[in-house]
Formats: sequence, structure tokens, C-alpha cells
Amino acid sequence: MTEEGGTMTKGTTEVQNNNYYTKLLCENTSEALVLLENTETIISCNQTFLKVFNFKNRKDVIGKNLSIVHTSEESCKSFLKKLHNAAYVRKPLKIEWELSKKNGSSIPCEINVSTVKDKTGAVIFSVLTIRDISQWKKYERALALKATHDPLTGFPNRVLFIDRLALALVHAQRNKDRLAVLFFDLDNFKEVNYKYGYNVGDMLLKETGSMLKKHLRKGDTVGRFGDDEYVILLPGIVKKEGAAFVAEKLLKAFHSPITIDGHKLSITASIGIALFPEDGETHEELVKNADIAMFFVKKMGRDNFQFYSAVTM
Repeated sequence: MTEEGGTMTKGTTEVQNNNYYTKLLCENTSEALVLLENTETIISCNQTFLKVFNFKNRKDVIGKNLSIVHTSEESCKSFLKKLHNAAYVRKPLKIEWELSKKNGSSIPCEINVSTVKDKTGAVIFSVLTIRDISQWKKYERALALKATHDPLTGFPNRVLFIDRLALALVHAQRNKDRLAVLFFDLDNFKEVNYKYGYNVGDMLLKETGSMLKKHLRKGDTVGRFGDDEYVILLPGIVKKEGAAFVAEKLLKAFHSPITIDGHKLSITASIGIALFPEDGETHEELVKNADIAMFFVKKMGRDNFQFYSAVTM
């Protein structure tokens, strides 16, 4: 059917409408869309693609190689290899990849790839649907941090500390090394909470963790197990005297008053020490025995350290 006074047919109008709706749909999606010729050359993209990757207009993109959104030439080569492999085995491709904005900053992306092939099965075009997953990755990292770190101090929690201790034990057993576990507990910490309030108590706990870390080696681990309890992993301790030296150094650090929120606090601590392999061969035994040694110090008057092997409770 031909419209009066023109050559436009009903079928032609429907095609144009469909093209318009398709374009409208592509331009208003929250995902970046890019059309590649021969899997490498960009021949079209939507506005979201320009916005995500900080391009001003399509002239900056059309006719360019896909490398303009990759962090390096090597990254682009690896990505294109995956595209070619997916096309060869005729499977859809969905991957996470680090891409780069025009200003050089990188963003984690989720990329879905679909292909258009000719009658022989050769790939003519590739359509990439790209989603910026920066916020999701940030949320994912926050969840992981929450699961493995103490929320107050930011130090490893019991879960992460035990994991590191278990790994250190594997290395120690393999190399026939020694290591030490120190159970550190502030003396009379509850009195600080009662006298100055929980806010001051929390600030003291943060400062305690920082002071411990300051006086330890880079490869040592400080973990917070709860309240005023910290557990310290000292790998590579050659002699018993090395662990004693560290304990003495930590106790001495707390002999000077600590100023918290305008309050001068006189704080001491008790430390129990368990050595591998003589005081235990598993992480459970070492932490438990270091804890027992620490309580022995509390019983004997506080502000001291003790090895588990010397405990006579």
C-alpha cells in the first residue's frame, strides 16, 4: 500500500519506526554498547559508552581500535584473544576485565560479547555490552574486609589471624623453623571504660593496636580477638630469647602514660608466649597455651610476660 502523494509504504514506515525505537533503546540503556567490525575496529557505540569512558563524541571513537579503552597493549591482545576463541568455539562470552577511561584511570567492567556471523560462519560484527562494576567491587571489598578485619581497629580479626598462623605453621614445619604466638591483654581495661566512658576505651584500643604494630617487624601480624585481647604472630624466631626481647619491648612501650582525649592513662599489660614446636604444633594449641600463660601473668601480679613452658598453675 502506497501513501497518497508519496512513495513511502507502510512497510517502510514500520522499518523506520523499528530503527527509531531500537536507537532509543540503545541510547537510554545504563550499559555501554559498542559494535566492532572484525572484533577489533569500533564502528558504533551508544552515549553511555562515551560517558563511561569520558569521550566527548563519537568522532573520538568511531574507526578506532578497541585498544583505546584498554589499560595496555598487552591487555588488549589478551582480550581480543578471548574474543577470537569464543567466536571459534561458538560460545557466548561473559568476563570481568579492567578497562581504561580516556583520562587513564581504570575501571573494573563486566563484559558480555555476542557475535553476528555470515553464512559461512565467519564473524562480521561483535557486540560488546559493558557494565561498570566499580561500586559492586567496592562493596565486595568492604564485605571481605568486614569478614576478616576488626571493625574498630582495622586489624586482622580472629579468622584472618588464624589463617595467617596456619600458613606460617606450614612454612615453619617445612623449613624446620620456630615461631612464637604472644597473647597480649591490657591490665584493668574495664576500669578505663567505667571511669572515662566507652569512647575513651575504644580510642585506647585503637592506640594499643597502633603501638603494638609500631614495635614489631614488618612480617609480624597483630590480630584483635575481642575486648582488650590482641594476639601477635612472630614468624622466624630463632631462639626463645628473641620472643622474650619482643615481649619486654612491648611492655616497656606501655610504661609511659598514654594521652587519650585529654586524659593521661597509666596502662600496663600482661603477655603470654607459646613457641612452636615445643608448646604446640597446631594453631589451636599455640593460641590456647599463650592464653594460659597470659592468665598466669595476671594471677602473679600483671605487667609481665611468661612462657607457657614455665607456667606452674
